[in-house]
Amino acid sequence: MKGTCEDIERLIRRFVWGTNEGTLSIHLISWDTAKQPIESGGLGFKNPHQQNRAFLMKIGFQLVTYIEALWVRVLKAKYRWGHRLPILIKRPSCSRLWTRLNNFWDEICDSANWNIGNGSQTSFWFDNWLGRNGRLAFNCLVDTMSPYAMVSDMTTASGEWDWPRLNPLLPTAILDQIDVVPPPQNRYNFDTLGWRWCDTRVFSTRSAYAYLLDTEGLPNDVV
Repeated sequence: MKGTCEDIERLIRRFVWGTNEGTLSIHLISWDTAKQPIESGGLGFKNPHQQNRAFLMKIGFQLVTYIEALWVRVLKAKYRWGHRLPILIKRPSCSRLWTRLNNFWDEICDSANWNIGNGSQTSFWFDNWLGRNGRLAFNCLVDTMSPYAMVSDMTTASGEWDWPRLNPLLPTAILDQIDVVPPPQNRYNFDTLGWRWCDTRVFSTRSAYAYLLDTEGLPNDVV
């Protein structure tokens, strides 16, 4: 796949720069600059490596959201997928597609953001559910925490956030963000998964590509 992406990029460069008797013409700007978004001073050409990763992220995210789709059910049965959002999907013998997804599964997990309903399926500390803050375990102020606490466990019997319990656990900035989130209620539906890098929580290849450009220090190739 890496070789295919390089071939595609080579063809694009030849088309953009043009040729003169079989040789490339003079480049007025670097190709790295040309690949930058227009709003960043570039020409907006796509990076085939990152575009490929964005498409693979789409497949990976659909695995955890399109739970009734036939192709998702087949793959989950084949690879013995249990949890809605497993931490690991690596298997000793699998297809090339599954290997590619496994190579950056951590990114997909970090990009998934739980939309809170009744709060009973979302880990308070280890699932992404509070905007772009990531896992709250990284912000905990105490040495020990309850690893099995769900978001619903952090509310009172009357359905409000349990502030006497929360205040010693997290920084004020995080508590302020929790304060504007409606507490989970039993009458609400189950928690659902959304896309962290878009305000609407709906996946788009465009937002995945933008996210990958922001983290371009990561490896470009997916074996």
